Amino acid sequence: MMLAVSDQPRSSWKTIAIAYMFMPESRIMKIANRMALNPRVASL
Repeated sequence: MMLAVSDQPRSSWKTIAIAYMFMPESRIMKIANRMALNPRVASL
């Protein structure tokens, strides 16, 4: 999953949203927060 996210940053928010729906765990939010702080993702 993470490979797909890093390869396609434009669709990362969809992947995070889907992952959060199926796996509502704190680590998913940590991943989402980390990606939100990633300049490559945040600048899109």
